[in-house]
Amino acid sequence: MSTKESQKKPSMLTGERRDFQRLHAVGRVLIKSSIDPEQVFSAKLVDASADGLNLCGELLGDISIQPGAKLDIVVELDGDDDAPFILQGVVVWAHPLEGEPESRCRMGIVLSEPSDSNDNHDWRGLFLA
Repeated sequence: MSTKESQKKPSMLTGERRDFQRLHAVGRVLIKSSIDPEQVFSAKLVDASADGLNLCGELLGDISIQPGAKLDIVVELDGDDDAPFILQGVVVWAHPLEGEPESRCRMGIVLSEPSDSNDNHDWRGLFLA
């Protein structure tokens, strides 16, 4: 089995559902929901893979992030002086942080297919190079 094939095999024993290995990544994230494009909130990148993000953020106002919500995402990686990544994805899971205000949450996002309107292809290139 090649290295790329082994990277794409999720572990059935751990319940892991990502197709690619998670990597610790630090960065700032701005998120805009397609439901209410006027509402923008920030988050921190917890970890990432070629096709997904794990974020921790604070929802402002009446924003509610539910699984299935489509998001426009701007990721600025710490230590990277290049332009930020403009990504698009869908919320897979979201839940409030235990012992924190209800507005603070963690969320898992799967990235949409690469297109001319996003940098999803370049993002995947970081992990598959």
